[in-house]
Amino acid sequence: MTQADRPASLKKAPKPAADSSVDPIVVAPDLTPAAASPSAAAPAAASPATQPAPAAKPRREVTVPLSTRVSAQVIETLDAAVASEGITVRAAIEEAIIARWGNRS
Repeated sequence: MTQADRPASLKKAPKPAADSSVDPIVVAPDLTPAAASPSAAAPAAASPATQPAPAAKPRREVTVPLSTRVSAQVIETLDAAVASEGITVRAAIEEAIIARWGNRS
């Protein structure tokens, strides 16, 4: 069956996304009552002691993806280390590399 032979019910084009006409860079103005009234925001800014401190954002750990093939013997050893130590595969690999080559200065 060629494309021309297909029934009309199967010749549907994909529907565009609901927000396809919205520019993702344009930010909509904040329409909350506090943002619309500058006098309502002024007393809150005047007394910082009454406001709770903002929660500190957790720091992201910088990581680099690593994908490599290893022998069956290495996988068995790694699996045994993970099971006996109760750590993740990543932690086992990182500890082994640092133990072997980490103290070079």
